[in-house]
Amino acid sequence: MASFVTEIVRCADKVELDDLNKNIEDLSRSVFNLKCEVAKEMENTYVSFLKMPAKNKKLMLEVKQQSARMEIIQDKVDKMVKHELESSTGELHTLSTKLMEVGLKLGHVTQLVLMDNTLQAAVNAHEAQEFPQAAKHTQHLLHLLDDLSPENASLKIYTSLRSEARLIQERLLYDLKEVWKTGLRWEEPEPDIEGLGLKDSMTKRKKPYRAALHVDTSCLNKLEGVFIALSILGNFDYHVSKFASNFMRLVLQPLTTQEGQVNVLQVTDDNSEALLEIETHPNKTHPSYMSVLQNLRKVFEFTRQYLILQVEDARDGEPLVTLVNRMGAVIGAQLCEMLVTGCLAHTVPAYGHDLNTFRQAAAEAEAFHHELKSIGFLPEENESLVKYAANIDVLFANKICELHLHTAREIARKDLHDTMDVGIIIPKQELPCKDDEPDIKPIEKLSDYTFQFPKCQISKSAHELVELLRRLLVEAEKGSDVSSGRLLLTARQVVELYWAVSHTHHQQMLSTIPQQVALFHNNCMYIAHHLVTLGAEHQGQGFGVNFLDQVQGLRELGANVLLQCTQTSRQQIINILRESGLSTIGEGSSLPPTTEKAMRQCLRQLELLKVVWSPVLPENTYCRTLGCLLNALVEELVLRIVNLEDIPAHVATLLAAMFSDVLERAPQVFPDTREVHRHVHKWHQLEALVKVLRASLTEIADNWASGAGPLARAFSANELKQLIRALFQNNKRRAAILALIK
Repeated sequence: MASFVTEIVRCADKVELDDLNKNIEDLSRSVFNLKCEVAKEMENTYVSFLKMPAKNKKLMLEVKQQSARMEIIQDKVDKMVKHELESSTGELHTLSTKLMEVGLKLGHVTQLVLMDNTLQAAVNAHEAQEFPQAAKHTQHLLHLLDDLSPENASLKIYTSLRSEARLIQERLLYDLKEVWKTGLRWEEPEPDIEGLGLKDSMTKRKKPYRAALHVDTSCLNKLEGVFIALSILGNFDYHVSKFASNFMRLVLQPLTTQEGQVNVLQVTDDNSEALLEIETHPNKTHPSYMSVLQNLRKVFEFTRQYLILQVEDARDGEPLVTLVNRMGAVIGAQLCEMLVTGCLAHTVPAYGHDLNTFRQAAAEAEAFHHELKSIGFLPEENESLVKYAANIDVLFANKICELHLHTAREIARKDLHDTMDVGIIIPKQELPCKDDEPDIKPIEKLSDYTFQFPKCQISKSAHELVELLRRLLVEAEKGSDVSSGRLLLTARQVVELYWAVSHTHHQQMLSTIPQQVALFHNNCMYIAHHLVTLGAEHQGQGFGVNFLDQVQGLRELGANVLLQCTQTSRQQIINILRESGLSTIGEGSSLPPTTEKAMRQCLRQLELLKVVWSPVLPENTYCRTLGCLLNALVEELVLRIVNLEDIPAHVATLLAAMFSDVLERAPQVFPDTREVHRHVHKWHQLEALVKVLRASLTEIADNWASGAGPLARAFSANELKQLIRALFQNNKRRAAILALIK
């Protein structure tokens, strides 16, 4: 009985299996025929570019029917496979494989029909100006084509579909761009100066500047569709960057850098077009912050009214992304920086009494910052204007320091020969004691000249620098902790700046003009003199500054410049004497003709330096400097005469006369001619040389006085012997005198 039932079931399965085989074969033929028909229609549509026939809907219906039929057969196959899993034969596997092949063929047909429908939907949405839908369908079609396998992507039908999709995309992008240009139209200013960029032309324009933005208010909804479509297509960033750049270049930048006005107008009777008009006028001065912020508020009020347009599909729980948001992401930071550097920076005061005005400007800037955030132009993380407004003390200190350093640089570059007289200032009365100090009378009074700068001439620029330092220290005493510290540091920087700039800027004159050298020396000494006490004179609460470490450097700078000039003049004197012919005396019968001329030239040079330096340098400095030069002249003269081999008698007379002229004229370069011995160490040698040139052997012996006479103080024994040998002939008397000199 069991075997009979089993046989019946087996026969039933065999019958059902044969029926499935037949159904699959029928389905395969139907799918093949349907594939051929769809391929033919697609070929006609996208390869031969024929008009799509109305038969497309019928084909799609047939595809759905065959798909449903295939699903029924697939279910039966799955049931039989499960039922006969252990005892199944290769026939069921073959049927399953055939069914999969039919499914793949049907999938290709379904995919082609889906692409065609998507393409038609994109075209229809574009024609109806439903731009977001057109963009979505176009992107969907491109994604379907991009997802094809490599072997299918190369088929002719898919290549044609891809070309058609790209063409539709380009047409859509072109129309979107045209709608944007129509809805938001720029009117640019007329060119004023050829070959200049906007930044340069804004500062050099001669004509008034005018630009405008026209907004077609009747197509604002359409513009939103354009923006969303461009975002879907991935092209919005490029277009919004271009629009935002024009907004900055044509509207915001001119209003920030020039005085101007903003006009908002309705230019049509039906109010279908709004106009934002910008007018500025050439002006060398910076615009006031009030006018700049007032104009910018009008601009962004226009923006809030007409340009807060949606640019992306709304997402649940997230705020709308608008055109103003995306513009702010492009130019928001640039606008803040321009406001700071081009407008607000010029409102920072240079004096404390103007701080209230600056605080008001900072408050207005902060309020404007919040207004920009309220319309979404500035992102939440942008706090540049608020931070700028919060650092009032730092900005004030920076501005003061910048101005003072600029002033110091200008002072250092001023002409040195614009001079003034300075000198000893004797107080008219004693300094009173403070209330908390006992009235102590000193046992001995200091001299009125104690710590007084000597009488001389200085450049007015040096006095201006000292006064600048005093103002800085006074402002530091009155300022806040932040500004005080910066001002004290700036005071030291002012000294360093003068030190570096003045010497470098006047280098050429300091190497050629003695008067400039003397003035520069006095300037350094004058500034250094006041630096010693400036810090002590201005001691504020909790701070102090001293310049003592800079004093020595300034003094050395001035002294080195004067020393270098003195050395140059000394070398010139020595060169003149070397070319004078003194070394050739004795080779001829007379004094060389150039000798007297050279002597006069040396004296003339000293007298010229007197004319230049005596009114400028302090008396002590002047006397030491001229004494050094005259000492070099005397030393060179004595050295050359002492080393001569032979001095004829008549030449000795001429030399004595010439040197006597030096003894008479040279002391006149000093204020007190009697002080010549004090300033010229070798002066007594020249006086002694003149006596020797005119003396007899007996007079020389008497003045030597066994090494105790005046000649012994002027010459060594060897030097005097050499003079005697050159002046007198060799005889017993000369030998006796030479023997006495030891």
